Amino acid sequence: MARTIGIDTGGTFTDLVTIEEGGTLHVAKTPSTPSDPGSAVVRALDMVGGARRGDRVVHGTTVALNALLTGNVPKVALVTNEGFQDLVEIGRQERPSIYALHPVKPAPLVEREQRFGIAQRSWPDPVTGEIVEVRTPNRD
Repeated sequence: MARTIGIDTGGTFTDLVTIEEGGTLHVAKTPSTPSDPGSAVVRALDMVGGARRGDRVVHGTTVALNALLTGNVPKVALVTNEGFQDLVEIGRQERPSIYALHPVKPAPLVEREQRFGIAQRSWPDPVTGEIVEVRTPNRD
């Protein structure tokens, strides 16, 4: 029987909620382990009987959200499909003040020189499990 599992890894506590197909709800709360966040997730899963094949997992992290809100994030790189490197900066054209004459854009999370596009896409074949690769020819 598949469940949906929601997990929030916070700075102080890791919270987990499961919803069974019939609507039964289970909740677990355990102290977070900042040096190894995964161990708190495993501990919370153990409190609700562990993970099962077919479970759907939704994971969020208050730690990451707080880092984004405070700007306390390490330098990172973005590796994506060729031609998509700037989407993180272009966004969806949504803005808080659509009629602002001088809108202020927030700084991008990944600086332009740290964004890398590769001319390949790969994914596992759902039947065989083999990796399917499609290489895009160079456009130069």
